Amino acid sequence: MRSDGWRTLLALSGLVLVVFISACQEPPDPVPDPPMLRNSIVFVSNRDGTQQVYVLDLSSRVVVIPLPLPEAGVPSGPAVSPDGRKIVLALKGIWVMNVDGSEAVKVSPFYPFDQEPSWSPDGNRILFTSPRDGNREIYVMDSNGQGQTRLTSDAGADLNPRWSPDGDQIVFTSNRSGTYNIWVMDADGANPTQLTTDPEGDGAPDWSHDGSRIVFSSNRGMLQPIIMDRDGGNQVTVPIPTPTGAIARWLPGDTLLVVATYPGAPATGFDLFLARPDGALFENLTNAPGSDNQPSPSP
Repeated sequence: MRSDGWRTLLALSGLVLVVFISACQEPPDPVPDPPMLRNSIVFVSNRDGTQQVYVLDLSSRVVVIPLPLPEAGVPSGPAVSPDGRKIVLALKGIWVMNVDGSEAVKVSPFYPFDQEPSWSPDGNRILFTSPRDGNREIYVMDSNGQGQTRLTSDAGADLNPRWSPDGDQIVFTSNRSGTYNIWVMDADGANPTQLTTDPEGDGAPDWSHDGSRIVFSSNRGMLQPIIMDRDGGNQVTVPIPTPTGAIARWLPGDTLLVVATYPGAPATGFDLFLARPDGALFENLTNAPGSDNQPSPSP
């Protein structure tokens, strides 16, 4: 046989051997998607003696065991990302982790100053508050901690920032006018506008998912939720039976609120309740010793 014929035969034999070996190998295991939260509420509770982060499944009304935290401390302000796959929280700095507590990354290490993280609608950025420049102001950063930028600069304290669903505005609480009230500004910090002016104090605002309304907590006689249009008009009190505490967050669909409030005397601590804005429903979701508060609904 000619030498070029042998070369062809050897090449074909090698190809057959490679195909045979490849066929005998098992395919690699697919990389699993990160866990996702749906129809759930993340909250902080001291029901087991220390402050921990828990998840409540709204379908079953079951509270799962606390999430593993990346370091010891008191967690606060947990918030579920728009895709339901991540949680951001404050714990000796600001952390981002999967919703099961895995793969935690500290994205802002300024303990104990950086607090109140909140996701942008696309999940790429995080709002937070910090007194790092001498006064508590609102800052923004990329979700990996890069590009930290101050958005407010005022002699008052600016708190509780939350992005509008369209990403154009940020609602927040400020005492820059003398009393804590609800303000709104453009996403870059421009055009701050006061929406409420009550002397008793308002705070803890949250946008409805369609962006048309804002719910907030007010101390107008008793702490209770109030809903208003995004321009501050048409303020209506949510008629809950236990108006003491009443930090409210919208659930998807905007027909229900989760409310952290006292079920009875303040000594009993906070529980989470499901409420209709018109007061037609008020259902106790949690009933454990201690306090369940700082609720954050999943998408």
